[in-house]
Amino acid sequence: MQENIDPKLEAWEALLSDTQMLVTPEPKSQTYSIEIQKKIDSKPGGQKSMFLEGKPGSTTRISYFGMLDWISISATTLLILSAVLMIANVEGSWSTYPYPLHIGGQLSISSWTAIIGVEFSLFGTILLPRLKALFASKYLTKKLTSGAGLKLSTLLNAQESAPLDTQVRYGIKRLLAIRVMVIVVALTFSISYKFSFEMAAIQATVMIDGDTVDIGQLPQGGDGEFSTNLLDVIGFGDETSVVFANGTFIVGPAFNMSSVNSLLAGNITTCYPQPYHRSIYTSPDLKTVDTVGDERYRIIALNNNVNGTADILQSPNGSLQAGLGTQDSNGDVSYTDFVVVDTTFCIGYVSWSNVNQYSNYRLQSVQDMNCTTLPFDLTAWNNSVGTITMGFMQVALSGRGDPTLGVLDEATLLQFIVAHVLATLPCPDDFPVVQQTPYLEACSASSTAGHTNADHTLAATGLIANFGTQMTLFGFVLQILLVCAGLAAIGLFSWSPLPLLGEWPAQWLSLLNEFDKGGMGKSLEGTSVGGNAATGQTTVFLSSERVEGVGTFHLVLSTESGKVGVGRDHI
Repeated sequence: MQENIDPKLEAWEALLSDTQMLVTPEPKSQTYSIEIQKKIDSKPGGQKSMFLEGKPGSTTRISYFGMLDWISISATTLLILSAVLMIANVEGSWSTYPYPLHIGGQLSISSWTAIIGVEFSLFGTILLPRLKALFASKYLTKKLTSGAGLKLSTLLNAQESAPLDTQVRYGIKRLLAIRVMVIVVALTFSISYKFSFEMAAIQATVMIDGDTVDIGQLPQGGDGEFSTNLLDVIGFGDETSVVFANGTFIVGPAFNMSSVNSLLAGNITTCYPQPYHRSIYTSPDLKTVDTVGDERYRIIALNNNVNGTADILQSPNGSLQAGLGTQDSNGDVSYTDFVVVDTTFCIGYVSWSNVNQYSNYRLQSVQDMNCTTLPFDLTAWNNSVGTITMGFMQVALSGRGDPTLGVLDEATLLQFIVAHVLATLPCPDDFPVVQQTPYLEACSASSTAGHTNADHTLAATGLIANFGTQMTLFGFVLQILLVCAGLAAIGLFSWSPLPLLGEWPAQWLSLLNEFDKGGMGKSLEGTSVGGNAATGQTTVFLSSERVEGVGTFHLVLSTESGKVGVGRDHI
């Protein structure tokens, strides 16, 4: 029988007095097996052996990688990755505010708050507490393995589970400061992250109930004589219903700009076809102009003692014609400019646009669905609105050549005068009819459902105010702080002391199992009910002690300085 045999095997020796017991260390696993061999004499030619193998001891190898807190490492990796992605999701330069988002700008503030709430919950409830415990473990390990050691009373009073008053008066101030700082940081971040986002203007398409006015109609709520189109021509309207470009003048529906205050810049398009008319100006050679016998409507205005004259004519083929010139003493007019206008009445989709939030919307373009050409009826026009527009055309003509009114060239002035006529053309009763189908995908039936006036529903596309979410400067700084916290955690992982001490009661029972019971009892006097503080001047150290007869070690607290057996299995 070998000496120093494990006491647990004595029972086997008493039971099997004729048993040979051998303790054989296994060099690779550093565990041991118990081989019990019993020889039983039997009949000649027969011998029987029995082998019983004991349960291997539970061991932990003390090494840098073996003692790593992989949960904290995983949480740190996720935290840094999520914070970097949030920072990278910011559009434009990081040094300029505001911070619109590349992805998810259409989500609400509550949605983004819930998303980063997971990030900050990971930081506050998992990572911070584990980092706090890791720092305390490494700090105490370094103290207990150094030459000076640590008083047993100070070690016990510094535990986080000790009464707060005990920690403040008799514990380790540095550990207490770390614990308080962790609480403050966790509380601060748990509240402040809720202010990481704010409402923002984003590029989007929204449906609005179009406050539109058909061509030739009075403004909504208006009780005067002037249609919206005429007011836009003379400059007293919002100029949303008329546009002149490249010799083409379009008169269409108007809309109330106050109904689209949310659109800062962009386009507005009717979802369903609306009536409008398009007029094309052509300027013939004055030598070929023959207006003899044409029905005409003459406007005369005196300027600088010179009679300026503009004639509105109806040609035999029904075209609208207009001439600008000067009337002599005999009443004859010599035209200096002449224009022929062909007008087509259409129904289709109308679009308006503005450059920025400070400019008015202008009629931009139309997309024809069905068009028809109707002749110009000068008599009907004159009887209905000719008298109304006379004064405005005279004002325009009287400014001819007047620098104080802004000099217009002859062609532009004539086009402007004709625009008064076009803006007041009556809409035909038998307007072409087309199928009422949405133009844009955004104008689908599901999008227009619930709108009060589906036929006048508009699609606003562009920069929509308060329609999305952007990151605040405060939220951006918080994400940077999370990255810094993750880097600090990596630094803590790399700190050389091993985290050998925790606050698990089982570990402390094991560490103090062979400690001087008398000295420990004096230190623990008055603490049995969880109050007071540990006392005494006994200095302790942390070291590895070899288990006799077994090739393993265990950690112990002792009054003698020692070393921790790194790279060895401890039980």
